[in-house]
Amino acid sequence: MINTSDFQQAIETVEKLSLEEQEILIDTLQKRLYQQRRAIIF
Repeated sequence: MINTSDFQQAIETVEKLSLEEQEILIDTLQKRLYQQRRAIIF
């Protein structure tokens, strides 16, 4: 499980990104999560 301070630091770092960069990050994370879930199923 992630440490709360690590999680908070990650959020603060992401908030420093431009909106476009945040959108790209979200898209990238969603794709990786999809791939991880797919790997578990298959």
